[in-house]
Amino acid sequence: MQTPVQRSESIRMWNGILKLDWVNIWAIKSAWLEVSFLLAQLKFANTKLPPRKKLDEVKFNAEIVELHLDNLAKIDGIWDLLNTAGTPVIITDESYGDVWIAYTPIKLKSQNGDDSLIAITNVKAWGSTVTTTSYSTYVWDGENGEKGATYLVFKSVQAGEITVTYDFTPNTTKTLTYKDLLKALTLYELIFENTDENGKKFGIKIYKGYATSNLAFDFPEDDDLESVSSIPVEFIGYPDQNNNVFEIFDEQSV
Repeated sequence: MQTPVQRSESIRMWNGILKLDWVNIWAIKSAWLEVSFLLAQLKFANTKLPPRKKLDEVKFNAEIVELHLDNLAKIDGIWDLLNTAGTPVIITDESYGDVWIAYTPIKLKSQNGDDSLIAITNVKAWGSTVTTTSYSTYVWDGENGEKGATYLVFKSVQAGEITVTYDFTPNTTKTLTYKDLLKALTLYELIFENTDENGKKFGIKIYKGYATSNLAFDFPEDDDLESVSSIPVEFIGYPDQNNNVFEIFDEQSV
């Protein structure tokens, strides 16, 4: 053995979560970062200047395997995504366990197709209706919770079986339409991060990125039980107002 490992936590043996403006793009594979630099050195007849180095381009690549149209629309941000609403569905006395402490969010098991707030009609504990002043509801944008999900938050401890009655409207169809038009690309913050068992993060943040990849995915053979369709994506970093392009952040090996 040539040398002992100095910081085992700095040996990275994991993947991460890809977020665009804090929206999780879900399952991916083959993620990698490439940073290129420009090098220059002025030489003269009898001397030369020290070499100089400048950031040229930052690329982040991955393959998306959950081909959800909302995520595809988010990547480019220039195409038309249409949700076709279905028939409202009534959920009666859906159970959410026996005890909930105050201000601990409960995520409803269903959500509206347009990501709007679900209308809760009744909440019970031990079979008795809980007053509407005893709880609040909100719909999340995807930053810390699931995008489009409705959450219920009690303002005090509730004991006994919690049941919720509500109605929601699912989608029947999603349509992503690509048009023969010239449009400006959307710039967004891109984060790829891993969280370890201690809740510490390591990752990459591109301050303003945009997608440059074409749209291409294949379809596996019916008998191939280990392959899935995937879409390769590539993002390029663009300087923000302070000329920041990207950063590598580390809470795990400090």
